[in-house]
Amino acid sequence: MADSVRGAFCPTCARLLYVVTRDDGATRWVQSGATLREDEAGRFVTCRGCRKRVGLRQSPALPGWGFEVDR
Repeated sequence: MADSVRGAFCPTCARLLYVVTRDDGATRWVQSGATLREDEAGRFVTCRGCRKRVGLRQSPALPGWGFEVDR
């Protein structure tokens, strides 16, 4: 189970931002939760708790989703 579910938390309020999952044997991750957005500063999600912009960076570790929180 630990290999098939991952989550990311807001660095400001610690609320869950999104979850990425994959089926057993699958290589691509599927995201649910906050909507991925992009502006002149890059890709980000908005925390549903504190409404802060949380920057994301490319991550080859999560094919299909491809991003992680940029702390």
